[in-house]
Amino acid sequence: MARRSQVLLARQLGLTGPQGPVHDLRAMGISRMPVLSRSDVTHPLTQEDLWKWHGALMDYRSDLQSIGQWRRHPEPMQILSGALGKE
Repeated sequence: MARRSQVLLARQLGLTGPQGPVHDLRAMGISRMPVLSRSDVTHPLTQEDLWKWHGALMDYRSDLQSIGQWRRHPEPMQILSGALGKE
């Protein structure tokens, strides 16, 4: 996925010519992050900026209810790492 993200980032920054369609939606979201985060470095980070970034990263997820907004679930937040089943 890292190579695909690099290609997509280069394309988003205008460093490559048009290529075929990209089917990895996660890579597309990851490649949009640097573009969104560098749009205006002079203004303070806002809640809207965070929501745009979250929307870019999670756009492909149809199972999430709160994309680009604050979390509203009563359950505590859990951060897991590792492969599914080997967190």
